[in-house]
Parts: sequence; structure tokens; C-alpha cells
Amino acid sequence: ETLESEARVFLDPNQLSDDGTVSLQSASFSPDGKYMAYSLSTSGSDWVTVRESNHPSRTEPASL
Repeated sequence: ETLESEARVFLDPNQLSDDGTVSLQSASFSPDGKYMAYSLSTSGSDWVTVRESNHPSRTEPASL
């Protein structure tokens, strides 16, 4: 893909939960842009779940 390609949503925080209780806390891409790691918080908790996603395949993210 190039900068001229049509834009696509990579991760929509509004779709993390039906009731809006999950929030995106942080996100970071690998230097080559193939992977994204992000953390999620539920119900305002200080605890987070860290997940990673393989960008090209868009497979289900793995919880770490």
C-alpha cells in the first residue's frame, strides 16, 4: 500500500465493547509497521490487557 491508497480503519476503539466499558490505553507499532501492540482497560480499571496484532494478515489479536 502507498500513501495514495484508500484509507482503512486499523483499530476502531468504539468497537472494543458493546457497552463502551473497554478503552484503548496505549498503542505502538513495530519499526517495520507489521505489528501493533496495544493495551486495553475494562471498566476504568488500572489493570490492562496487552494484545498484539499482525497487520498484514489482520488475524485475531493475541493476548499477552
